[in-house]
Amino acid sequence: MSNITDILIDCLTEIFSRLDKHSFIHWMCTCKLFYHISQSQASYDIIDSKINHLLILVKKYPHEDWDYEYVSCNSSITIQDIIDNPQIKWDYSQIPCNPNVVAQDVFLNQQIAKQDYWKLSYNPSITIQTVLDYPQINWDYEGLSSNSGIKLQDVLNNPQITWDHRGLSCNPHITIQDVLANPQITWDFSELSANPRITMQDVLNNPQFEWDHRRLSSNPNVTIQDVLANPQFEWDFSELSYNSNITIQDVLANPQIKWEHEYLSSNPTVTIQDVLNNRQIEWNYSDISCNSSITLSDVRANPQIKWNYNAVSEYKKITSRDVLQNPNFPWDFVGLSANEFKK
Repeated sequence: MSNITDILIDCLTEIFSRLDKHSFIHWMCTCKLFYHISQSQASYDIIDSKINHLLILVKKYPHEDWDYEYVSCNSSITIQDIIDNPQIKWDYSQIPCNPNVVAQDVFLNQQIAKQDYWKLSYNPSITIQTVLDYPQINWDYEGLSSNSGIKLQDVLNNPQITWDHRGLSCNPHITIQDVLANPQITWDFSELSANPRITMQDVLNNPQFEWDHRRLSSNPNVTIQDVLANPQFEWDFSELSYNSNITIQDVLANPQIKWEHEYLSSNPTVTIQDVLNNRQIEWNYSDISCNSSITLSDVRANPQIKWNYNAVSEYKKITSRDVLQNPNFPWDFVGLSANEFKK
């Protein structure tokens, strides 16, 4: 390494010796500007988006308490990462669940047991063509029917497949038009009530269906106005407290509602300021630790809070740089195993 450095220095010295005064000044200004750009947050963000944080940490700390079941199905990991790093203790039974893995990858990897192929049913990379191309797989039809890679037209075009209607009712592509147009399907209205493609207007326009008010309470299309305007519904206030369409302002403005503070603690609209400014709420700090809106900076700035560091390590938007530069922080490597390291 020192020989290479010496060669580079000799080359630069030779280049500098041939520059006139003005060219040399321009060169140095360019280098200085490049250095400042490279130290900017924007540069770090670009670097963070290009590197595999989880793989860096697993290789840096091979003796930590990693959960390789989570690591193996983590969306940060690709099939090439698995092939290139045989020294890592991959859990091959979980690789079919990894969204970066396709059916061909599974079949070509002899370390993946045939009895685990069915887990591909839940993999979002799966399409109807995959199902038709690999009839030898013992597909899980509930998982397959709910898979975002499967469309209703796929179901209608392939009646030979034993589709699961409950799973289909969870499928994120299903709309009320699909339900109305296909009465021959035994729709599960409990699952449909929570489906994010179903709106409150769909429910009100179709009272002939047995909507599940408890599951409807978790539907992200439901607003506080819907709740107040429809007191005849048997709303589930636990589910409503967690609903991402309900805000802390909704909670404070409606004290007559029996909000569940534990579920509210997990609501992704709740911020650290909401927590600090509303001491009267019985926050569940373990759930606050899981909350996606709480940042690592929030955690470090509030040591008085009893954080759950497993949850902090799993759910926070962090980078390998955060871990490497803060060795005294109580990182939980089981939690890090499941962190997708996505900004």
